[in-house]
Amino acid sequence: MKTILLILSVSILSLQVSAQISEGKLYRESSKPEVYVIHDGKRIWIPTPDALFGMGYDWSQVKVVPDGSLNNFPIVTRVVAMTKIRTTC
Repeated sequence: MKTILLILSVSILSLQVSAQISEGKLYRESSKPEVYVIHDGKRIWIPTPDALFGMGYDWSQVKVVPDGSLNNFPIVTRVVAMTKIRTTC
């Protein structure tokens, strides 16, 4: 019985972390340097500070989340025009 309760509490925690991820926002997992923007339910890696600034963001907008929090968002490996990703939030 205790094992089942433990699994349920981990699942609830995972759902709460996923709910904190919002469209058009910047995220970095706590042990990783890569910064991503969430767009259309996917994560897009922002490879350089120039790209981040060129998209209209700044470092103060990067939210650090626990490792694994972004796993539910597939990574977009190719972006044609990064400046068009910025959404109004």
